[in-house]
Amino acid sequence: MTRELAVNHLPVLTWNKLNINRAKLQIETGDGLNTGRLNRIAVYPEGISARTVKSDELDRLINELDINNPSELVVAGKIPMYNEQRFATGMGAEIDKLLDETDIDTELIVIDGSYRSEEPVYIGLTPGEEDISLYKSVIHAKKGSKASLVVGFESSSCNPECTGIKEGCDPTAGRESGLAGASTRIIIEEGAELTVYRVQLLNKGYTFFDDIGAVSDKNSSLNIVKLNLGAGRVFDGLNELQRGTESAFNVDYGFLGLEGSLTDINYNDVFTGKRTNGVMRFFGALFEDAQKVFRGTLDFRAGSVKAVGDEQEDILLFGEDVVNKTIPLILCEEEDVDGRHAATIGRLSEDMLFYMQTRGISEEDAKRLMVKSSLKSISRKLPKGTLRDRTELRIKELLQEN
Repeated sequence: MTRELAVNHLPVLTWNKLNINRAKLQIETGDGLNTGRLNRIAVYPEGISARTVKSDELDRLINELDINNPSELVVAGKIPMYNEQRFATGMGAEIDKLLDETDIDTELIVIDGSYRSEEPVYIGLTPGEEDISLYKSVIHAKKGSKASLVVGFESSSCNPECTGIKEGCDPTAGRESGLAGASTRIIIEEGAELTVYRVQLLNKGYTFFDDIGAVSDKNSSLNIVKLNLGAGRVFDGLNELQRGTESAFNVDYGFLGLEGSLTDINYNDVFTGKRTNGVMRFFGALFEDAQKVFRGTLDFRAGSVKAVGDEQEDILLFGEDVVNKTIPLILCEEEDVDGRHAATIGRLSEDMLFYMQTRGISEEDAKRLMVKSSLKSISRKLPKGTLRDRTELRIKELLQEN
């Protein structure tokens, strides 16, 4: 039996000839949901605590922090029915419904206000024996805290310091296929700084989804560094609410679309606070028969005076049968804001190829070199001593297959 979820909705509907208003995530359920929790490896230092909690405790936390998904005040005056979430995420309410049907508890990770460290904290997540492996978490960075969390999704468990097969660790071992998914809410209180690194290295037979919602308060900073480098079908959504004055949000995102793969992305930055700043940068490469849909939205709500938003996408196309759909949006209810977006989509120029060939570099090697260089510009942002070496090894392995 196949179940279909409507996910990654655009904040506003548009001409649907290209079928980009939303995505369809199909799940093979059999006679029922055969689900389990993603296996987790993590060691939290003093100042960071983690425990499983029930939904009623999370509801109390959301009430205490007064978290709400704001409706438009001027343009539409309502929240679309498909986005009826109090704590909005990028993929939408149907992921919440799916997770509510399971008995998987939420992991609440609390970063104390006294904790200020650049030392990365590693969280490793691997699928179990079930056909569907899921993980729910809430990250609560309290006032004045500073932390870095590194989250790795891999098909087989590895010691956080292991760099690859040479050290007795094969990240690609384990199940070849299935569904793996994560739902994460992030709360950044006043003056807190949080960097979240998320790397997906699952085997290509997997379908993977990563659903994130975030709320940032006054003078806070949230940085997201993400690489999707494994699963053959990827659905990725993020909704960031910058409600605090002078909050900052930054995304650096890279992906590799191999032959026959699908990558569906929906990232929304919602500005309600004054003098907020948001920057989202995306890089990807698509090879033969790969498909990609990108929805990137800068949403300036009433009251976001002097907010600045910048969205950039750079996609390289290799092959005649690739399918690339991009819809960058700027929505605006406030006059005194600065919103910019740019999309560069195309193939390597003839001049660039000729230049490289005159230096003894073949066309295929030139393609690999350009893609590898761009992806490594993101992987180099990962902290040393975690899964950074395994990530760069995977980039090298994947590009050699094409």
